[in-house]
Amino acid sequence: MKEIKFYPVKKRKEKPLNPPNFGTMFSDYMFIMDYDSDLGWHNYRIEEYHDISLSPAAACLHYGQTVFEGLKVIKVDDKQVLFRPLDNFKRLNNSALRMGMPSIDSDFLVEALITLLQKEGLYWYYDVPNFNIYIRPVYFATDPLIDLIVARKYTLIIFLAPCAPYLENAKVNLLVETNLSRVARKGTGEVKNGGNYGGAFYASKMAKDNGYSEVLWLDPIENKYIEEAGGMNIFFIINNKIVTPALNGSILPGITRDSIIKIVPLFNMEVEERDISIDELVKAYQNKEINEVFITGTAASVKPVDSITYQDLTMNFNYHKNSTWLKLYNYLEDLKQGKIKDVYNFLVKV
Repeated sequence: MKEIKFYPVKKRKEKPLNPPNFGTMFSDYMFIMDYDSDLGWHNYRIEEYHDISLSPAAACLHYGQTVFEGLKVIKVDDKQVLFRPLDNFKRLNNSALRMGMPSIDSDFLVEALITLLQKEGLYWYYDVPNFNIYIRPVYFATDPLIDLIVARKYTLIIFLAPCAPYLENAKVNLLVETNLSRVARKGTGEVKNGGNYGGAFYASKMAKDNGYSEVLWLDPIENKYIEEAGGMNIFFIINNKIVTPALNGSILPGITRDSIIKIVPLFNMEVEERDISIDELVKAYQNKEINEVFITGTAASVKPVDSITYQDLTMNFNYHKNSTWLKLYNYLEDLKQGKIKDVYNFLVKV
């Protein structure tokens, strides 16, 4: 393993009495490493979380050479447990490749993350249900150069955000976006590039200003096939069959999405990955063929959708204690807690 230097803080931050809201507070340490076209990756270190200095000409500020990931760590019996971290770092590499950025050893990133969590320890955990620490790796170009060429210098940082459960008690009411597209087909929609999310904020803001939780995106070519719900994947149960939009180059291959697809057969059901048009959804709703709708993502895990509004029609969905989304959510959470055998080798103990 490459040597990771450790610089301990003199004094830890004061821990709030209650878990901070999602993404609003960060722990004591972060992992950093740098890239130079002459040196390759180097200067691996764990040091105090702090602001960073960038040149106004840094390439990430001008041309969007920045990618990121999101995963979580939980505490189980005084041990920290990660869920599919290698898959997240492989996806980070895929994102970097699409943005013309140097590749990284995914296995080393898992080791670096484990080292970071070990140095951080259990200080930031709260003894409340569903508490987790969100992990944000971010990788960006730092070259002070505004020529239209691929950057030669980069920095990767992994930092931690202890937080209350995301959207735990919030209702999810989606508005179908019919005027704007999130990304272009064959563009960067299937990778976690910052521009994908920044470009979606306007539609999201308009939806929230009108009382909705998020937008439901349609495809960028025909503006008729369902793609993502905000920044999350979406599933429908139609006539007791689980259906989700097929990955097509403009949909992010979610880790939670993939996990759901893998565990569904355990419930004697199957997942069909295919195009789903908004017209098909409306027809199925009017024929009372839709059983459930749910979204998946790292932050929210599995969450039911309460309504979808398309033009003048609002489709409302109701759930009960035996709903499939809840069974899937409970299975994943029990798996992470070690209550169910990890037959898929999803878990990594710190």
